[in-house]
Amino acid sequence: MHFEAITLNDLTDLRTFQSEGWPDIIPDFEFYVSSEFCYPLKAMIDTKIVGIGTLITFENTSWLAHINKNDRLPILNLDRNISGENRERLNVY
Repeated sequence: MHFEAITLNDLTDLRTFQSEGWPDIIPDFEFYVSSEFCYPLKAMIDTKIVGIGTLITFENTSWLAHINKNDRLPILNLDRNISGENRERLNVY
């Protein structure tokens, strides 16, 4: 499994992560992609998106938002370290 940045081209694929009863997640991810303080990420296995989430930063703080996995996939351990290599690659400190 590896992580990549979500782009505008991925938005259609994110619909599979829409949880029942949630408001539409696409406008939020459009905002995340266009904001310099947001880092929307997709967890990939081979060429499939298996999880999504966003790192949001503000001054010396950061938090995670919209973390979700594809419910159609077997349960995966998506609790990976978002520091180290992925953090350096995204240039987030």
